Amino acid sequence: MVFAAPVSVRTLRLGLGPTVSEDGEDKKFDLQFEEDIGESIARHIWDAGVVTSAYLADASDTIHNIFPIENDTFNILELGSGVGILGITIAGILSRATTTPQGQALKNARVLLTDLEEAEERARSNNPPRPKLHSTLNRVDGTNVAIEYENLDWGEGCKGRFGPLTAATTWDLVVLSDCTYNVDSLPALVGTLSALHAAKGHHCAAGDAPIKSSVLLATKPRHSSEEALFGLLKEHDWTYRVVKEIPLPKIGEEDEVVQIYLLEKSGRVT
Repeated sequence: MVFAAPVSVRTLRLGLGPTVSEDGEDKKFDLQFEEDIGESIARHIWDAGVVTSAYLADASDTIHNIFPIENDTFNILELGSGVGILGITIAGILSRATTTPQGQALKNARVLLTDLEEAEERARSNNPPRPKLHSTLNRVDGTNVAIEYENLDWGEGCKGRFGPLTAATTWDLVVLSDCTYNVDSLPALVGTLSALHAAKGHHCAAGDAPIKSSVLLATKPRHSSEEALFGLLKEHDWTYRVVKEIPLPKIGEEDEVVQIYLLEKSGRVT
């Protein structure tokens, strides 16, 4: 007899910048996420995803310093989404009235969650997000945000083999969190990032302006071997910088930290 893993529902309360706007509107909202209570790595909520979600929500008033929003559409691909906490939170942020640095209103946004097949059931159960209490997600002010899911194995992605949803879109931003703990998977991860960059070039015509790919990567370092990631990024011509380091105090133990990086790669279509 096979027993399904028990499921826990966790609530993440987020504040979009200042908790109350100038016109008195409450800007807090809650999102609920299901996770398995069991052995699955893919169906758990992990620290870097929670911390980064809270950071991005709090920084929503200055989100253009992080998100390269330049047009009235914005497409985000999440790798290793797990239960979907980071991607769904970003969708919640973008569902607010958002403008480009030039003052142009954001009209459409798309968030595609991807992971191994093991994560699919839980990711889909959390989509669409279920706002509670102080939710503002149901008061979308002119911005349409679509959330979808597709399986993606980095072993295939590093070879440029993507599903139809991943392959069909030019992604403005790739995001991932808690995905660097397994050193054996790092070559496939970086290879997938580079393949996505190459695929972006295939959507452009030769002679167009140089393409640029941006990746927001969040990690809670667990061991020094994870630093192999940065050597692989350099080999693939990715640059990187720390956007934010957020401490995680632990009672009676050594404090931990969540590091948020922005990776970038540029190139010209030939």
